[in-house]
Amino acid sequence: MNIFNMALKEIKTDFRDLRTLIFLLAFPVMLMLILGTALSSAFNSTPDVDDVHIVYQDTSNADLSHAFRSFTDNVDDAGIHFTKIKDGINGKTAVKEGDYDGYIQVTNSGITVYENEDNTLAGNIIEGTLHAFTDKYKVMASIYSVSPDSAGEVAAGSGTADYIKETSLNAAKQPGAMDYYALTMTAMIAFFGSISATSLIRSERTLGTDARLIAAPITKAEIFTGKILGSIVVSALCTLVVVLFSKFLFHADWGSHPLMIFLVLVSEIILATSLGLIVSYITKTAAASRALIMVIVQLAAFFGGSFFEVNPTEGMSQLINLSPLRWQNDALISLVYSNELSTAVQTILLNISIAALFLLGSIFAMRKREGL
Repeated sequence: MNIFNMALKEIKTDFRDLRTLIFLLAFPVMLMLILGTALSSAFNSTPDVDDVHIVYQDTSNADLSHAFRSFTDNVDDAGIHFTKIKDGINGKTAVKEGDYDGYIQVTNSGITVYENEDNTLAGNIIEGTLHAFTDKYKVMASIYSVSPDSAGEVAAGSGTADYIKETSLNAAKQPGAMDYYALTMTAMIAFFGSISATSLIRSERTLGTDARLIAAPITKAEIFTGKILGSIVVSALCTLVVVLFSKFLFHADWGSHPLMIFLVLVSEIILATSLGLIVSYITKTAAASRALIMVIVQLAAFFGGSFFEVNPTEGMSQLINLSPLRWQNDALISLVYSNELSTAVQTILLNISIAALFLLGSIFAMRKREGL
């Protein structure tokens, strides 16, 4: 019972500190809005493709010419526009000067393509489109040589069923800017719990209330456990508010595993609280504790990809992987966008294991003191 009373006291104390609450709630929301809006184009993985304009010259026989004209009419709606070359116009020169994306010569011996080297994307589209046409024309010619009636049925569209189903092995679902920063800012604000945790025990010594607590009918273990539990509850509630805010106001995607996401964030909060405690015991003053923990938090956020995506290079991969926020962000993104539970479970176990070591160190340091 003493533990819960101590935890309740800690919760009330933290919620009375409006400046801290505003910082924990307003800061991540503002960063989500600013970064998610300003960097939205950086997360757009689908390039804008303009219409492709092609000029062509057709000197082929009637059958090939008819098939090619039918083909050009069908692809016009897809943004690939074919224009028959006019007298007096040099197709190669028109392409070189940028009037068209490509020039095609259709003859009985084959199709020749000239592309604008300045627009490789349009060139790839032209090549792919013509490959599709030539492959279909070869099939039609083969069928016609064996059974002209069957070729007519195929040409009429009777054989257009989708016999091949394509499934991508790489998930097409990717986070947009707002989705990404909703995840990373929430993880970062959960890690900010380490800052307030530096004063979790030290504040009692600073205010002189540690002697009263020691004299009260409550053990050091109950004080220690109650204050940690209260701090975790406050951080968890603030983090939950940020998650709900981003989900319903910014429409951020939090996936279909809310319980696992909650467990990842809570394990991170436990890690952050234990980190703040151990730092408060190994430093001599409150200013030193805050300075050290701020350096740790900012470095973890920078290398963890909180402000922008960090791609590990050969020389920095080990340093980047040391960031706790790197673990959290990878776990959350894998959960939401790949439905990968294993990374989340590993992250939870890692967070709890490191937190246990930090808490054991804090308990050992506290026992060496006469008070708290």
